[in-house]
Amino acid sequence: MKLHPDTIEERQRPQRFWAGKELHKLAMLILPSDLEPSVGDRVHLKSDIGAFVTQHGPGKRGHGSYTVNTYGIVETETEVEVDIIWQDGVTETLLSRDLLPQLNSDEHECW
Repeated sequence: MKLHPDTIEERQRPQRFWAGKELHKLAMLILPSDLEPSVGDRVHLKSDIGAFVTQHGPGKRGHGSYTVNTYGIVETETEVEVDIIWQDGVTETLLSRDLLPQLNSDEHECW
């Protein structure tokens, strides 16, 4: 969808650079994909109940101690599907973990 040329002329072009007190005029768009944690993100838990939390510092719970309840997200399982064309021309989709790698393949084993 395009704007009518008259509408385009009436609208003022936004400034190119934003800084300082003008930053509040900007709107931040958050997509649903931004809300889901991904690998490498750090997560701060709302509640420590049932979570693995550690206490550090002198006295463990007194003045100068701190609690660690921030976790890094690490990928522990990946599932990859592979499309295979066998020698007889049959096509099959398998999980990569169900296949054995051929490390030293030559022209007699791959075509």
